[in-house]
Amino acid sequence: MEKLIQDLQQRFGAAVQRVDQMRGETSLVVDRGSMLDVLRSLKASGFEMLEDLTAVDWLTLKNGPLNPKGERFSVIYILYSLSTNSTLRV
Repeated sequence: MEKLIQDLQQRFGAAVQRVDQMRGETSLVVDRGSMLDVLRSLKASGFEMLEDLTAVDWLTLKNGPLNPKGERFSVIYILYSLSTNSTLRV
């Protein structure tokens, strides 16, 4: 997974805004303008299944540390790789 994250950061630069790893789970924060390209790259890298799609409403936490841009909503894609049995949140 670390190699994949490094490749994404190298390829997409600042569009990969943050990488969080906790308890064996990896989450990426990606710029909205690059999201489709990042998702296509992840699909080509083996994350072929969209396991879940959800959203966060930041109404009461608009300017908190998890939402530095102060946007109202965030969309979260949960991807799954059948070949590596790995989950990735984007």
